[in-house]
Amino acid sequence: RVTVAIPPTVAIQLNPGIVINATPGLHYQVQYRSALEPASTWHLLVDIPMLPSSPYTVYDPTPISAVGERFYQAVLIP
Repeated sequence: RVTVAIPPTVAIQLNPGIVINATPGLHYQVQYRSALEPASTWHLLVDIPMLPSSPYTVYDPTPISAVGERFYQAVLIP
């Protein structure tokens, strides 16, 4: 007996998705910067006053090809 499994698929996206695993209902910001050097500045990508669910995916609307590389962080806003 031979069983053939369905082959896995991969979704390729042109825009990076940042998955936030955090407490729903709290205030978060997703920030980015183009270098990890301490002097580089974090920029606001999106403000989420009340995280609707967890995990929650945020997409950067700027294609990677337009900016090179980016680094992201999610910050809890008190």
